[in-house]
Amino acid sequence: MHVFLRRSLPRDSIEVFNVSSVFFGHSEMPNASAGAVLLNLVTNVTVKDSIMRRASVEMLDAKNRTSVLWMCTVDPDQGYSAGPDCAPGRRKTFSEPDSSAAIVMAVISAVLLLAAVTVLAIMHKNGRLEQYL
Repeated sequence: MHVFLRRSLPRDSIEVFNVSSVFFGHSEMPNASAGAVLLNLVTNVTVKDSIMRRASVEMLDAKNRTSVLWMCTVDPDQGYSAGPDCAPGRRKTFSEPDSSAAIVMAVISAVLLLAAVTVLAIMHKNGRLEQYL
């Protein structure tokens, strides 16, 4: 007979009960409280490509049969956790934004500014800018 002590869950938390495996993929829970994910009689847990505190996962299995595999995951308290499926050199943290859109916007803005300055310089050279001042 298994006796599990039931505790109250923190607000905005989940309990997973009596399943063989749970997969968290591409999940972002950097501010989850301790014990926010309560696993009760879960055999295997995989956390991959995620941002999640290890302390937010709590197991209630009295015989400690739950195995947790952390792969390519960032723990805000401990750092990066590599695994066998992580590409070598892929140590970019998930909190760093992709800068390609910012670079494209900067180039477009520079081109528009250069065009406006060129038009104003030509208008000044031809004397047509004086009527607008």
